[in-house]
Amino acid sequence: MSELDHYLKPRPVKKLKETDLARPVVDWFLERGFEVYQEVQISRASWILDIVATQRALVWGVELKTTRSLSVLEQCWEKFAHCHRVSAAVPCMGNRWRSRGVLWQRIRRDLGIGLFEVSGDRCDCDDWPGTRSRAPYAHQLRDALRPEHKTFAKAGRADGRRWSP
Repeated sequence: MSELDHYLKPRPVKKLKETDLARPVVDWFLERGFEVYQEVQISRASWILDIVATQRALVWGVELKTTRSLSVLEQCWEKFAHCHRVSAAVPCMGNRWRSRGVLWQRIRRDLGIGLFEVSGDRCDCDDWPGTRSRAPYAHQLRDALRPEHKTFAKAGRADGRRWSP
C-alpha cells in the first residue's frame, strides 16, 4: 500500500446513536436546575418525547436525532401543543454544516424550534427556542410525568423501553 492509499482509504466511522446525544443534553438541563424526564409517552397521544425538562411552570421538550432532517423538525412541531419550548438535539457538524444547512436552519428558526448541538460530552444551546405562553395540553404532559421517568429508561433508546403505569 502506498502512502497515498493510506490517506485515501476510508476510515471507519463510529455510528452515532441517539443515546450518545442524550447524556450531554440531560446534564445541560440538570446544571440549570431543571427536572429531567426521559422517554415520556402521553397515554392519549401516540408519540414519545425523548427528553422533557420542567422548571416551575415551563415544560421544554427535546427530540434527539442523529441527522438533521425535515422529519426531526416535523416531530418537534407536533410537540408544541404540549410544550412551551421545543428543541432538536443533533450532532455538531461544525462549519461544514453551516455552509450546507441554511434551508434547514431557516425552517427551524421560522418554526421557533431550538437547537442543541452535541459534540462528545459537550452540549451547546446557542439558539434558544421561542417560548409559547400558550401550550394548551402542557398540563396533560405534566400529569403524565412520574419520578420513574427520570431513571427507568435512558433517552434515545432504540429498543422502545420506557416506563408506563
